Amino acid sequence: QTYVRRFDEGAQYYASLAGVEPVVMPDLRPVARRGTTKALIVDDPAAVERWCGELSRRFAGRLLVTRSLPRFVEFMAAGVCKGVALAELAAELGLAPEEVMAIGDSYNDIDMLTYAGVGVALGNAQPAVKEMADWVSSANTDHGVARAIENFVLAS
Repeated sequence: QTYVRRFDEGAQYYASLAGVEPVVMPDLRPVARRGTTKALIVDDPAAVERWCGELSRRFAGRLLVTRSLPRFVEFMAAGVCKGVALAELAAELGLAPEEVMAIGDSYNDIDMLTYAGVGVALGNAQPAVKEMADWVSSANTDHGVARAIENFVLAS
């Protein structure tokens, strides 16, 4: 379930991208006390950059503060990220990092792409993601995932 203090432009933007209908709850403290998977700030990209720096310092060691899209600041429990999840899955399957390919397009994918032996950025990825990737495929809307699989899995 998604909760918002008010259904403003940021909430509308998130709801349209995520395909969810948020519940308006002016006081979010009861939700926070129950425990949440993640919290999110939606703002303009320049403000998100400032929020990330300031809040990363403020909550260092207690929360992971990251961007997912240019307008999103995400908060999760410390140690919770896609890279850790991928490492745990690979270990469970008996795979070494060099046997793993990860595909992503946003800032919160960077730790996952860094962990994997092959990190693939989609063509529509954020510039910082493309810069650190081992390979850049076409966009997700142009069969980017399929092209990466063809190139690194099926061609072997």
